[in-house]
Amino acid sequence: MVYRKRRGLSQSDLANMTGISKSNISAYENHRREPSTTTLERLAKGAGLRVLLLDVGRGAPVAEHVKVLATALGRGDVDYAFATLLTISLDLTHTSPSVRVVLSYQAPPSIDAEWDAAVAGVVEWRLAEAGAPIPDWVTACERDATKPWAPPMAVQFEDAETSDVEALSRRGIRIHSVDLELD
Repeated sequence: MVYRKRRGLSQSDLANMTGISKSNISAYENHRREPSTTTLERLAKGAGLRVLLLDVGRGAPVAEHVKVLATALGRGDVDYAFATLLTISLDLTHTSPSVRVVLSYQAPPSIDAEWDAAVAGVVEWRLAEAGAPIPDWVTACERDATKPWAPPMAVQFEDAETSDVEALSRRGIRIHSVDLELD
């Protein structure tokens, strides 16, 4: 949808260019249906794009991890939620700058101000350390740093005034870098 809109195309325009119905385009854009590879290639071509395959190794997109994180929080499993935040950090650490960008490009679903800021801070930190561009959803995700927050897992640093990671500290998230790395 973003690319279609950037090119000034309506769903009707794209439907006319690709032969794919407007209702199907809407379903794909609103994640109600997944396009086949052939359909995805037709949509990309209609929007003036090309589909390229990129080996991201075992890494998963940040948006997928955040869905897992939200599910864990929904069942009250804060330990698993924090482990998922650690997984995001590790996925972005152990890959190339270009793959880091690909894994973090799509905006994840919102959870709440604290977890959203923690995810955004981790993504910003890991992309910045690789000199990679920061997606708009990350820079737009800020929270009041005068109200510090730390998830229960960050116990060894929960009394710290701030984080040693500037992208987290600026958002008032008190998670230390040691909590987001493997020994």
